[in-house]
Amino acid sequence: EVQIGLLEASATSDENNKKRFQADSLQEITLIYFRIVKGKVGFSLLPAALEGLGAITHLINIDTVDDLLAVLRAIVEAQPPPAAAVQLLCIHASLRTLAGPGQEL
Repeated sequence: EVQIGLLEASATSDENNKKRFQADSLQEITLIYFRIVKGKVGFSLLPAALEGLGAITHLINIDTVDDLLAVLRAIVEAQPPPAAAVQLLCIHASLRTLAGPGQEL
């Protein structure tokens, strides 16, 4: 019984470490995408960053939703307008955001 208790405690600890690592990884990936989308890195990376954001935006923290939507809107409304593909990726990421944590807004 002691061995089973130790194994259960170890499994719980491993699960907590795994969840913490996943949360930290998601935060870092989101930060990288935000830097690219906000224009602090290369513009040529923007389509890839928008695709990545579109894939994970339903997982992001609700505190960042307003910032993300503002940045995406600014890209779509920029003058001169970006390529149609970039605009569509912005709209897709916005819709995914509003379908996920943005529902609370």
